[in-house]
Amino acid sequence: MINYLLGFLAATFFNAIPFFAPGTGFVVTFFYVTYDLNLFVLIPIMVLGSTLGRYILAKFTGKLASRFLHPERNENLSYFRNQVNKKPFHAFLFTFIYCALPTPSNLIFLSLGASKVNLAPILLGFALGRAVNYTYAALTFSYIYHRIAEELQGSVTSASNIFTQVVTIILFSVFLLIDWKELILNKKFKLLVNIGKVKKV
Repeated sequence: MINYLLGFLAATFFNAIPFFAPGTGFVVTFFYVTYDLNLFVLIPIMVLGSTLGRYILAKFTGKLASRFLHPERNENLSYFRNQVNKKPFHAFLFTFIYCALPTPSNLIFLSLGASKVNLAPILLGFALGRAVNYTYAALTFSYIYHRIAEELQGSVTSASNIFTQVVTIILFSVFLLIDWKELILNKKFKLLVNIGKVKKV
């Protein structure tokens, strides 16, 4: 039972980190093959932990946005929030399909967290998508038991992971700069490069 708890805590911790965390699929596989755990018990526990972690990340990002972004920038993000909140099923479906694939989800929760969207359909899509993803990862990689620890350690410092995280940082920065009001109402792409002042605290 302690190993399941450790897996839950690991999934929560790594998913609450915005950048440079190992892929949770590797973490799931590591616990599965190292401790010979029941996969049908492990997957729901890891999904619950990763979903909690992403919830924490989104909420924390939202609080940072409220505290440090210029009020005009936060008002601009409200247009994106309203657009997402109008179509919860679309938000769920996109998140489910995206998270069922072996793709990093930190950009989604950083962006939606900063925008303070309704997280319920996003978290549901994430949980179901990651359940598919983790099951596939565990069954696929379980046969290379002797390499799992190396993969888990290397996933943090590998060139591909560093590149992915740098791209994520750049895309998140661009997301914050997009004039969502202009894009949604007038279908014109524009960057608000002149309203990036940090709000005084």
